[in-house]
Amino acid sequence: MKKINLLIIALLFTGIVSAQQNFIGLAMGGSIPVGDYAATTEASQTGYALSGFSLNFIGDYYFMKILGIGATATFGMNGTDEQELQDDWINYLENLHDVTIPPDADVRFITTQWTYVNLFVGPVISFPLKRISFELKAQGGMSFITPPKRDIYITYDNDEITSSSSGSNVAFGYLLGAGIQFRPNDTYGIRVGADYFASEAKLNLEQRIDEGLEKGNIVTEVWKMPVQTYHVTLGINYFF
Repeated sequence: MKKINLLIIALLFTGIVSAQQNFIGLAMGGSIPVGDYAATTEASQTGYALSGFSLNFIGDYYFMKILGIGATATFGMNGTDEQELQDDWINYLENLHDVTIPPDADVRFITTQWTYVNLFVGPVISFPLKRISFELKAQGGMSFITPPKRDIYITYDNDEITSSSSGSNVAFGYLLGAGIQFRPNDTYGIRVGADYFASEAKLNLEQRIDEGLEKGNIVTEVWKMPVQTYHVTLGINYFF
């Protein structure tokens, strides 16, 4: 009896589920930073990232009724909480060089935004129900990440503190996502997606304090910082 019931359920499910269609698509939306990437608590460990923008090129190819392989190419950008980062950066330099920077010091701080490009591939499961389908995916691959500049120049009395950063690195990244597709016809459709993306960035720093005419030694460091965002997107797909 149990085998008969399972067979009936399988037949009903097969009847409800429509034939899956391959597609390519373009989606855009918001990039919402989370975790230490969005935190503003520690200059050497958190990203000070703000909400930004993401642009996704996506495609799914199905070799079974509900199972296939998907690919995603993403360009993302997140701003930087400049004021919080500047304040914490000054505190960090004071502790590093064991100095006290007076409030009337001349401070020039330059920062930019976070940017990243992802090239991911991985399995996808989709449950198509006539004109609507529900999709789950897990992908991994390469993330090309450029952290924001963190350049600061501080002068007071006869002393000068300088700190500059650079970094553009390739790291492993992964994406876990879900989506809902609406197919008004067999050619085009609309997709709403929500993805979680995670990777890691490296930041190279050079810092120095010059006291009067004496040039200080350059201190170099390499910091690792997490990159974690939610992508909420709306896009259009072409089915084939």
